[in-house]
Amino acid sequence: MLPNYYISLTSSMRTLEQACQILESIDIELRDDFENTLRQSVSPNTKGHEYEKAVSRYLSSHLGSVFEFHTRARLVDRELAALRVLKPSENEFDVVGVFSHSCPRIVARTGDTPLIPYDAAAVIIEVKQDLTRRALEHDMRKLSLLSKFKYMGPLKDAIDPYGSKYARRPIRVLFYHRLRYNSELTLKFLTKNIRHWDMVMVYSADVLITNPRFPLSAFIGKSVEEEKPSKRNFSHFRVAKEFSLMFFIFSISHSMPESIALNTSNIYLSLLAPLMEAETKDKKRRGKATQGLGKSLTKGAGADGDPLH
Repeated sequence: MLPNYYISLTSSMRTLEQACQILESIDIELRDDFENTLRQSVSPNTKGHEYEKAVSRYLSSHLGSVFEFHTRARLVDRELAALRVLKPSENEFDVVGVFSHSCPRIVARTGDTPLIPYDAAAVIIEVKQDLTRRALEHDMRKLSLLSKFKYMGPLKDAIDPYGSKYARRPIRVLFYHRLRYNSELTLKFLTKNIRHWDMVMVYSADVLITNPRFPLSAFIGKSVEEEKPSKRNFSHFRVAKEFSLMFFIFSISHSMPESIALNTSNIYLSLLAPLMEAETKDKKRRGKATQGLGKSLTKGAGADGDPLH
């Protein structure tokens, strides 16, 4: 008869093997779906916008029950800082995922550009085909601009009964297809800008880097220090070098509360406020003008009150 510890060890190994097989099958399916999405919409000579739309369509197919995704969207916050502070060219983000149950469900457009309430946003993604130094600097600057907006959405006060794992603002992501930049310099740059990003995905390299402040960071891959002990400056990063797309999808969905009642009407009321203020000032101006006219007419009136007398 086999010892109990041997039976337990064999059972654990079998469970681990089955778990790995399931994860591998999920990862293969996710990557096949992404490749099919690219083949259907992105040609070899395509420009960046087609790749952005492919990423948006892919995320919609796997996260569409909770989020709606828009490409090249502008954001508007409750205090209208986005409209006052940012130039139109600065306030355009490649892919923005919003909660599909936000109310009212209004997506304003200026031309082909959707205008999204910042409080309704769940994930904001800058997308490029190649991770180069220039692309990384440009995209990080775009994400840093989000700090100018005051977030008052449902993630701000969301509470997880099993411990704090939810994001406290929209997730900020850099998504690239290929790595064209030195990996150590990339990590140095991410360290310098630690406050502005949550995840960096490099699809073709099968790599996902997560910020240590990101709720699920501890469950993703290995720390850089574990992999390369000499690089202790980057020990707080977590790097998944397999199943990266699966971790990416799971991280977005698992960082959000299961049910959110989201009312974005305050942002639209903020847009109305300047108009109402201008209208009030105009009424006061017209009122004073009417009073002045009344006085002048009364002054020029005859004994019977007829101004033409």
